[in-house]
Amino acid sequence: MEYVPTYGSIQGADLCLQTKQGNDFDIASLLIALLRASGIHARYVYGTIELPIERVMNWVGGFTSANAAVGFIASGGTPVAGIIAGGKISSVRMEHVWVEAFVKYYPLRGAAHKTGQGDSWIPLDASYKQYNFTQGIDIKSAAPFDAQTFVNQIQSTATIDEANSSVTNINSTYIQQQMQSYQEQVKNYIDQNYPNATVGDVLGKKEIIKQNFSFLAGTLPYQKAIIGIRYSEIPDSLRHKIDYTIMDTLLNEASLLYSAAIPQIAGKRITLSYVPATSDDQKVIDSYGDIYHVPAYMVNMKPQIKVEGNVVAIGGVCQLGYIQKLDMTFNEPRNIKDIVSNDLTIGGYYTLNIIANKLTISNGELIKKRAEEFKKYLENGGDRSKDDGLGEQLYLTALGYFYELDNLTNYISKYMGIEYTKVTSEGIVGLSFSIDLLYGIPTQLKPAGIYLDMDRNIYAPTPLNGDVTAIKQFMLAAGNIGSSLEHGIIEQLYGWNSISAVKAMYVANSLGYKIYRIDKFSNPSILQGLQISSEAKEDIINAVNAGKEVIVPENNIEINDWKGIGYIIRDTDTGAAGYLISGGLAGAANTETQDEVDIMGKAILVCITLIAIAGLIGEALHFLTVAFSAAALAGPLGWTLIPFILLVYVFIAIAVYILLEYTIKPLIENKSP
Repeated sequence: MEYVPTYGSIQGADLCLQTKQGNDFDIASLLIALLRASGIHARYVYGTIELPIERVMNWVGGFTSANAAVGFIASGGTPVAGIIAGGKISSVRMEHVWVEAFVKYYPLRGAAHKTGQGDSWIPLDASYKQYNFTQGIDIKSAAPFDAQTFVNQIQSTATIDEANSSVTNINSTYIQQQMQSYQEQVKNYIDQNYPNATVGDVLGKKEIIKQNFSFLAGTLPYQKAIIGIRYSEIPDSLRHKIDYTIMDTLLNEASLLYSAAIPQIAGKRITLSYVPATSDDQKVIDSYGDIYHVPAYMVNMKPQIKVEGNVVAIGGVCQLGYIQKLDMTFNEPRNIKDIVSNDLTIGGYYTLNIIANKLTISNGELIKKRAEEFKKYLENGGDRSKDDGLGEQLYLTALGYFYELDNLTNYISKYMGIEYTKVTSEGIVGLSFSIDLLYGIPTQLKPAGIYLDMDRNIYAPTPLNGDVTAIKQFMLAAGNIGSSLEHGIIEQLYGWNSISAVKAMYVANSLGYKIYRIDKFSNPSILQGLQISSEAKEDIINAVNAGKEVIVPENNIEINDWKGIGYIIRDTDTGAAGYLISGGLAGAANTETQDEVDIMGKAILVCITLIAIAGLIGEALHFLTVAFSAAALAGPLGWTLIPFILLVYVFIAIAVYILLEYTIKPLIENKSP
């Protein structure tokens, strides 16, 4: 089990077992579940432990900086403090959860336990462990990149207006060619020098130091432990939870309420759909064929939430075609709250996807298994319009997105020497609609395909050596990859041309539009002169007034049936950013109106090898290029980011090659990666 230094019950026993990772709460839950299933009484112990700093640095990721290790633990929410001796941190005191099991301890110290014959409560901690770290290949030295020539070429061909903080005509073709050339250079180097290399050989290995005992030690594996309280179950105050609230915008009141602990729903398909409010409404819909042909004003609906096909909540009556607001409130221990809001079209279909932790390579087989079961369901005549059909299709789409994002981000973090945690991620994959209105009243819904709104993807990165300058590089890379994958996953699975913030930058650049960097010091006339929607302009104004930096093209763009803008709102201090498209989506949408969502054909074939969907990254590199270059080249201070850009490209090229060669290929060939 990979230890993750976060705080509170997030995954629970089952998901911890599936993902092979978790914090001390989750791993304790799994250990207790296994003990109880074996007829052994077990309980949680919450207390404070103290460990030497060297062991802590090893435990949480192989840190070389004591301050960084303590900061990393704190970033996950765990109460922690460094103890100073001789002017430096000598040990760490932190709150922690472990297990006590009631076993037959005397005289054989637990080696011959029999059910019902326990005599002692023995402490056990499966989350604490030490690792052996093996360095990977130093590719940056072995396959050097000519950064200066790269910069000179971009500078000589792009049009840079430093006075107005804009850039035009970036040569994305040249940049893409350079990245592909470097990727081939890396591939050739590894093939020639390490023909039998594994992922661990290339990236470096992290292996648990195994300790096998024939009896129970009877003590915890660290210096000091102070017991605070014992629990038979984790209390609600220490569980991560989510509250779903659907507001009726016409009546301004709650239409649906549903609350659940994250361990109850993470890793499961959660759908939000609408059903006819009465049997009469169903008859009206049937008489017209479906909701896409019935006059919307003639039908009332009710929202409902399902978990793996089982209804867990149903809301009040609402009229087809209107808009409702969905609030998702994430409640973390210590009264930490975060609210994510989305607009829903009444009559729509949505998956509310909750990812409790990073999806690692080991999760690929779980996704593949689920996709294969989905294929069998359809082949056996399963209903494509129901939760097990359409819902599973959209859920697999979300899993594919997060799987690609997390694995590429993991590769980049390793090369940057960064460890990071993620709080619970959330993203909606739903059906998109166009709505015909008559004097503001919905008359007809028309399906337009699918969209992604990945509006909660929060990183807490910490450099292993304490060099905080690497954080911005990491956030820049992770954000741009995330945005590229938002449109890329739709194009991969469905073959539909799609839009995202990063792709919008690429299109705007190819059309010769200026791409501006706007902040509080920019000329106000630039912002006022943008030819974009009033909603997007208002959002940008609010961001600038809050001290953020915005990257935005000067004009709307049109791709097929889609017209709008893509822009990036970035915190210049941390590098964290929001990647938005028109309509307030932190994600992507297809640009071609679709008469129906075809859940057979190419989409199913790709789902069967969902773990092998990293192929878009090579194609997406030029999209990344535009966003990076726009950020770096606009404005007098822009050139200071050039080293970051170059480093990010090197990391991406290496990560793509490793992902394809050492993880995707072996899995497709049914080999162990």
